Amino acid sequence: MSDGFDFVRAAMAEVSYPRFFHTDSLSKEDHLRVKALRVLPESYRAFLAEFGSGRFFRELYRDSHLVLVWPPPNELMFVGTDYMMQVGTFDSNAAFFSWSEMQASKDPAVYEWTSGRGSLTKRANSFVEWLKGVWSSARERYGKRKWSTVMSGPPEFNASERAIVRTRAGFSWKQLAANNGKVCVEIDNKSDEGLQWYTIGVRSRRRNFVGAFYIDVSRVPAKSCCSVEVAMGGYSHLLSAEMAELFDKGQPLPESRDEYKELMGLLTSERGVSSES
Repeated sequence: MSDGFDFVRAAMAEVSYPRFFHTDSLSKEDHLRVKALRVLPESYRAFLAEFGSGRFFRELYRDSHLVLVWPPPNELMFVGTDYMMQVGTFDSNAAFFSWSEMQASKDPAVYEWTSGRGSLTKRANSFVEWLKGVWSSARERYGKRKWSTVMSGPPEFNASERAIVRTRAGFSWKQLAANNGKVCVEIDNKSDEGLQWYTIGVRSRRRNFVGAFYIDVSRVPAKSCCSVEVAMGGYSHLLSAEMAELFDKGQPLPESRDEYKELMGLLTSERGVSSES
């Protein structure tokens, strides 16, 4: 008898795009939490046992996904009139089980919190029904041309992109102490060329926020080293320069080209997610 997840297995088997469908095994702590929560729906428990946490329907050139499934969190949230357990998201809308329904039903409904409307609505009668529904909705975001790329994989770097990636490989950096509310970075360019931009990851030291800085390195010519100050900009309400921790995003890959400002706009073929046919 099918457990209802054959559509997930089939899709993961046929798609060639790296990390378009991505799953991670549960941690030891996650396994213990799943075991302790005897009221978890059997369909959700079965999904976790086989797939762990899942990220599905990736944005083509950026590591961001439309559908997420998580293991049960450490804490419940009080939403509307009940305590809720968040188990995933669809297009940034959080998906919940109602705690009272979990205790009273073997297969509780799934509710979604829509941030734009600021409301909690019933999305599906069960976890399997919710996953099938959002799976279908996510698939509709990709037109024929986009889905062709999903099936074949991302286009390789063109000559201009390869040149930028080679130049970027000659750069290194070191985070310095913050100064006047700005992040300070020492940039060392050992390459034979310069770049306009260099992308560095940024996160809070508590690891509850992750983003990126696009650093203007046009004043760091070949074979030189200098310090650059970076304003917090749109991140200023999320963390301070003193709490910002920089990290290396690694070298760009064809499927992650939109995460690097160095490469943005260079790809001329179709990109992103849309409903075009």
